[in-house]
Amino acid sequence: QEQRPAPATHIDHIAQRLVQTRLSLGLSQAEFGRRAGIAANTLNQWERAKGGLGCAFAAMLAAVLTDAHPVDWDDDN
Repeated sequence: QEQRPAPATHIDHIAQRLVQTRLSLGLSQAEFGRRAGIAANTLNQWERAKGGLGCAFAAMLAAVLTDAHPVDWDDDN
């Protein structure tokens, strides 16, 4: 019987998207972490879905993405 890989969890999906986002910005883990105010080790764990992805993760991601893609709060669209 052919074995299928285990289905990805939501955390795995988030971790994968985090890697894709960092790479699309052309940033190393060290630089992404510096901009986010977290250690590269923490980012590495998050990217491997090994660390807790809670409020700290959301705040970090918002900080980095806001710098990379500023939000126009006056835009009504």
